[in-house]
Amino acid sequence: MFSMWLLPHFPLLPPVVFLITVACAAAVGWLLVRMWRGGAGWTDRHRLALVAGPLTFFMLFDVLLAFKRDHPKNTRGMALVGLAILVMLVLLWRRTRRRPAPEPAAEAAG
Repeated sequence: MFSMWLLPHFPLLPPVVFLITVACAAAVGWLLVRMWRGGAGWTDRHRLALVAGPLTFFMLFDVLLAFKRDHPKNTRGMALVGLAILVMLVLLWRRTRRRPAPEPAAEAAG
C-alpha cells in the first residue's frame, strides 16, 4: 500500500518507485520466511493474523469509502462487503480460539 498510494505523490522516477516496491516486497517475504521456521512455529492463529491483516485494511477502507459524500459512485455495496469480511474474520477467530493448542514437537535427544 505504501508504494501504490504514497510513493506516486513524490517526484520520483517510475524505475525508482518500482525498485522501492520490489525492496518492500522482498523485505516482507524475507521476514515471513524468517518467522516461518519450517512451519513449526506457526499456529492457526498466526495464519489467521497473516490473512486478516490485509483484509482488515480493505474492510476498513470499504466502509470509510461508503461515507465519502463526494464520491462519484454509490459504494454502499462495498461497505456491505467490508462488514461481511468483518463478520467472517470474527467467526474464524472464534473458531481458531476454540481449538486446542498444538502440543510442542518432541525434540530428538542426542
